[in-house]
Parts: sequence; C-alpha cells; structure tokens
Amino acid sequence: MNWNLDWSATDNDLWEEGLKISVPAAMTHMRWYRDAYFTDYPAGHIGEPYGNCDAADVSFRASKRNLHWLTLTDASNSGVALMPVAGTPLIGRANAEAGSTILFASREVAGPRDFSGNWVSAHDIKAHAGTPLSGGFALRAISP
Repeated sequence: MNWNLDWSATDNDLWEEGLKISVPAAMTHMRWYRDAYFTDYPAGHIGEPYGNCDAADVSFRASKRNLHWLTLTDASNSGVALMPVAGTPLIGRANAEAGSTILFASREVAGPRDFSGNWVSAHDIKAHAGTPLSGGFALRAISP
C-alpha cells in the first residue's frame, strides 16, 4: 500500500504523517519487533524492541519506530500484520475506539517539545505547500 498527499495548505509542522485504518474492534492484541535505540530495556518498558500488549496497556497506543513488523489480532489469533516496504521507515500504533480498533501506519512521528531537545528537532515533520508527503507499507491478513 502506497500513499501520497499533495500538500497545498500553508507551511506547517506536523505531529504525524500516515494513514489510519479501521480494523475490527476485536483486534485488541498487539505484538511487534523493531530496531531500538538501546540494547537493554527493563521488562515492559515502552521502548523495548519486541513485545506484546492488549488495548488496555499504554504501549498499545504508543508509537513504535523502526518496525520490522507489528500485528493486531483477536482472541483466535486472526488479524493483520503491518510491515515496511523496502526503503521506507515504518512507525505503528493502535487505539481501541467504540466499535473498531484504529491502526495507525506512518513513516514519521514527531515528538513533543520537552526535555528531548535536539533529538526532537531532528524529527520535525515539515509540510511545505507544493511538496508531497508520502509513505508505504505492507498490510497482510493473518490467521492461526
């Protein structure tokens, strides 16, 4: 799946750029594997390179950068797998809402302005009129 947005509004800084995909509400279990910044994280840390959680966990809604894959499944382990395509970074997260689960797939997510300083500035998303925003990912159905 590839997407392209021809930005025509005034120049702006964005928090995220990507697609939101509605999947069945029963898909509330997430697993992931990603490249992480550090080699060791405490068990259950939000930045860990691999893990799993359910919709009630804050990790479900937290962005996971540098993904190799991310899955959302229901109680029978049926669901979807989100994977990067060659040369395109992938960030993913989800949110359980009334009647559905929303899967967010992005190539970039900017952080809030806080103690992170220069790291945050290096990840700013600049939207300029006449400059398209684009991304891509693979989305596959999975079953037990």
